[in-house]
Amino acid sequence: MKKELLQKVLTEMQSYIGDILLQERVVGCSIGVVLDQELIWVKGYGYSNIDKQTKPQGHTLFRGDSNTKPFTAMSIMQLRDEGKLDINDPVIKYIPEFGRIDCRYGSIEDVTLRRLLTHRSGLQGEPPSDRPRTGIGPTEEELLNSLHDISVVIPPDWQHKYCNLGFMLLGVVVSRLSGIKYEDYIDNYIFSPLGMIASTFNPDQSEVDRVIQYYGPEYQEKSAEAMRLELKSWIPAGGIYSNIDDMAKWISLQFRTDNDIRADSQILKGTSIEEMHRPQYLESDWSSGLCISWHALRSGDNVYLGHGGSNAGSNSQTYFNKRYKVGVIVFTNSDAHSAHNRISKEIMDHCVDTLGSIKEKTQTSPTIPAPSEMEPLIGRYATDRPHSAMRIVWLDGTLMMVDSGQTLPTYLLYKGGSGTPAHLVPTENSNVFMAREGRLAGESISFEIGPNGKATGFIMQTGALYKRIG
Repeated sequence: MKKELLQKVLTEMQSYIGDILLQERVVGCSIGVVLDQELIWVKGYGYSNIDKQTKPQGHTLFRGDSNTKPFTAMSIMQLRDEGKLDINDPVIKYIPEFGRIDCRYGSIEDVTLRRLLTHRSGLQGEPPSDRPRTGIGPTEEELLNSLHDISVVIPPDWQHKYCNLGFMLLGVVVSRLSGIKYEDYIDNYIFSPLGMIASTFNPDQSEVDRVIQYYGPEYQEKSAEAMRLELKSWIPAGGIYSNIDDMAKWISLQFRTDNDIRADSQILKGTSIEEMHRPQYLESDWSSGLCISWHALRSGDNVYLGHGGSNAGSNSQTYFNKRYKVGVIVFTNSDAHSAHNRISKEIMDHCVDTLGSIKEKTQTSPTIPAPSEMEPLIGRYATDRPHSAMRIVWLDGTLMMVDSGQTLPTYLLYKGGSGTPAHLVPTENSNVFMAREGRLAGESISFEIGPNGKATGFIMQTGALYKRIG
């Protein structure tokens, strides 16, 4: 039902999307929409190569540019989980050459891996090089030798300052701690396990020729071929080449935060993926925030996580929403436009609105009955002093504890407070459950069963006793 409704909505948007691309004079574009673990919609527009008149498709390889950064961040988290680093460590611990920089603010130990991952280090945005003019980046050796020309230009944590240099340095950390090249590490530990068979940092010439990157026509009458890039030490900040088919697998991974291996390989613990999604810094109006490499954007009552990418002749954007497990990927082979941002945001808005309307209908009248062993637990419970009431409900195929004052359609809006709903996870004892999230996360709830087989109450790990009242 969800899949079919979304496909209908997206099909209805096709001509509107085409109009945006035409208005902004985008040469070629590939779009994919992911619903949980499935790529449900793919659409190509324009040309991947004007001269050959080839059309972009789901397997067409595009430059992803800064969409590389979340891959770099995940490699750091993998190494963290292996005990090889702490993201709160200073960069100098892993790159001694970093001691050459000009630290105008604070101490050099203030420049930590976490601050690199969240663009809060205060470092200048890029190393000095000829890359903007030539498309050729410095080698790793040249990057490290240039550190004496690098400065901390604002105090760490003072404000968000987008920093490509930070991710270049993170790439050095990955290669040093793993003992292999950054590109090989990502291929071995992320691309290959996820089945991202086309994704690469070093495409062969035939692949490059299939999608020509074009300068946008803003400063000339028609699109012209953009310069080819040789990024070298820039690769961890923006070197990925990928396609819709592969990036769909990457987006699907972001929904596997419960440690259930439902598809492909679980390359990072669910709790660590969740940690990457958690805002580290928020704007004062809560409109947006920074996670570990991901950017968070609020749209109404929903939050989208994602990342963009741009370089000479390419713009791209990914977004995903964890509440509804839906995501979008937009690749273009043109620059000097904002179509990728407009299209990805509008697709997400339409998708979550559609899925939200479905969820409201299913939550107001749950259709899946509770299994017989759970039925005796369902009901309303309360304490005497201080008075507190809870409901035990069966919803979306799971047992949940819900604050009695909450309504089912809105309970998912709460996170972490005293009224946070909790999924109750069974334990070896059939009468004892563990709360999975919120204020009670990790604590036990033990049900007392009466002579008639129904629960008469439950005891929380804190000792609070709740008696059945309905």
